[in-house]
Amino acid sequence: MQGTRNNQAAQSGADHPDNSTRCLLEMLHQAMQWPDDKFHRCYQQLVAQIECDCRRQEEWLELLPSAFSRQHLEEHARMLSVMHHTALCVMQGDIATGRSAIFLLVDWVRVHAETMDKPLAAAILNQRSRIRRSGRLRNDLIDIG
Repeated sequence: MQGTRNNQAAQSGADHPDNSTRCLLEMLHQAMQWPDDKFHRCYQQLVAQIECDCRRQEEWLELLPSAFSRQHLEEHARMLSVMHHTALCVMQGDIATGRSAIFLLVDWVRVHAETMDKPLAAAILNQRSRIRRSGRLRNDLIDIG
């Protein structure tokens, strides 16, 4: 069952790390423009969305045999820890700390995308290509037989 789900996910044109990174950066840039009252109200939702993006990447990592998956997951955990600690500051009215965290997160996301997400995206595309090729081979065998 797990292998079937993995193959379906790898074959689909569903989300991709590059798309996820683009959406996250756009969301962070928007958050930096929010007035203080909206920032205070919406910061938790922003952190929840970041968690969702990390979970999606973790699902992709589970699909692939990968030597760097542990390091990738550790980076997510450290970043999320910072975001949760910062959320407490924001909840207590320290909007400046939240804004600083978002500002720094933009740079972190860019570096993470280059060092961790690019190899992940390449592995996903490689797996999708292999699955498509093996599907064509199976179809060819069926046509012959």
